[in-house]
Amino acid sequence: MSQRLKLRFEAGSFSTPGTVTSKGSVATIQRTLLGGSLSNAYLGLGTWLQCPASNAIYTDISTPTNGSQSDWFGCLFTSPTISTTNTGVIYTNASSVCIKPPIAGTNMSITNSYALQLQGNFLLNSSCTLISQRASNSSSATAGAFQLSGGIGISLTTDATSSISGGSFTTAGGMAIGKKLYVGTSGNFGTSYSGTPSTTSGAFLNIPSSTFTDSNTANSGTVSQWAAGYYSQPTIAASNTGVIYTNAATLYLSNAPTAGSNVTITNPYTLQVAAGNVNLGPGVITIPGNLFTTKRTMIGQSYSASFLGVGVWLQTPQSGSATFTDTSTASNGTQSSWSGAYFTAPQLAASNSNVTYTTASTVQINSPFAGTNATITNAYALLVNGNTSVTSTTDATSSTNGGSVSTAGGMAIAKKLITGSTAMIGGTIFENRSVTAISNSTGQTLTASQITGSYIVRSGANSGQTDTFPTAALLVASITNCQVGTTFTLHYLNTSSNSITMAAGSGGTYYGSTTVSSTTGLAVYTFIIRNVTASSEAYDVLRTT
Repeated sequence: MSQRLKLRFEAGSFSTPGTVTSKGSVATIQRTLLGGSLSNAYLGLGTWLQCPASNAIYTDISTPTNGSQSDWFGCLFTSPTISTTNTGVIYTNASSVCIKPPIAGTNMSITNSYALQLQGNFLLNSSCTLISQRASNSSSATAGAFQLSGGIGISLTTDATSSISGGSFTTAGGMAIGKKLYVGTSGNFGTSYSGTPSTTSGAFLNIPSSTFTDSNTANSGTVSQWAAGYYSQPTIAASNTGVIYTNAATLYLSNAPTAGSNVTITNPYTLQVAAGNVNLGPGVITIPGNLFTTKRTMIGQSYSASFLGVGVWLQTPQSGSATFTDTSTASNGTQSSWSGAYFTAPQLAASNSNVTYTTASTVQINSPFAGTNATITNAYALLVNGNTSVTSTTDATSSTNGGSVSTAGGMAIAKKLITGSTAMIGGTIFENRSVTAISNSTGQTLTASQITGSYIVRSGANSGQTDTFPTAALLVASITNCQVGTTFTLHYLNTSSNSITMAAGSGGTYYGSTTVSSTTGLAVYTFIIRNVTASSEAYDVLRTT
């Protein structure tokens, strides 16, 4: 038909039971009602309204070759303007299009009733708010005001900046994810809020008590590693060269919780493990604060590594690598003691009565023993490279009760042993002494090392010779940690055919006979240091035999 037909209704309604096809525009001034009750064969297309017909093609006749258009719409609903005759009128909800879900009628049921079904992508050119009259919580994947049976793709790349500014996606309520969640960059969890505290869940991040069922491992199989939460090793790279990260961590815990208004925290922990064993792996553990354990702490497992001249399983800071800076003691102040590692006195208690512990110690240290392909020349349970001080003042009462120090075995002391009071020896004393032989016809000035060696055998002296002990200054200087009252004994044997006269050196005072007879004359001397002050050194030498 080549003629064009125009219909214009100034008033009234227009109704047709068939299909209306228009090749031009259709404009209505008032409401347009589409669809009434009808019976028909099932249609896999729009029952009352379809745009466009399934075989319709739109041909653009205006855009030039290689041109572009910003938008194209098969159906366009513009923004209507709503005005009212009366003032102060409020519309609680207003929409350009309202779509309600279909309702099951006679002899049928609807499995999934959707108000809107999209079978392709959709684009939001501006902000969009979804408001459901149902206002129901999303208690499952098939419940809630808005449900999708497919995935959601959002091409907006705006990043989230807070819990209320999510960039491409923001929700004012919670979100449930039935399977994995992948986050391309960092994820921030938690913001300030008010609620009811829980002793069984985290306030900002929570992994609930759930069951993981292994559906893959064969019968009697072994899984080498499993974790409820797993942090893989990240790699840090830089665009520029020579970049240094002073500290880097896979997981960083800033600090323990701090008490806010009206709150007191008895025990603030940065990390609290309520129960179970903790395996810290083969690396070095650095903890800047306190570490509290309520049960046993086991340090070290079998491992292989290059030789370490440091503690293999446990080490306090290595020399030069860590410094403790006292920030409280006043200038020129004094502290009574300081310790790099401190073991307080534990208290032993028993549920049953009259329990006896034969041996109890705060720390027990056993000697290492050689394993495969290893030989230990000197196996020590404890090796101390510096001075050792025991502040306990309990005195020894027997060979098995040493007061502050007891040993069930022997003790080797490479240098001097100084006791503040009586020394009681239950067995034979074996001394490591030396004999100095002096053969000379003239009188000799004896050295400090000669007289402190305990034994001198003198021979070859002519008649009328005098041997002189060293000066007090030389004697004091030769004795390590020499103190007033330091005492030692010298045995002097004269095998010469002539007697010898003995004399004290400068700063020394001689008591007793000065003549040592010839041939087998023996004199025993006791030396006692009386003064160790520089330039005022003094000693007494007493001949006791």
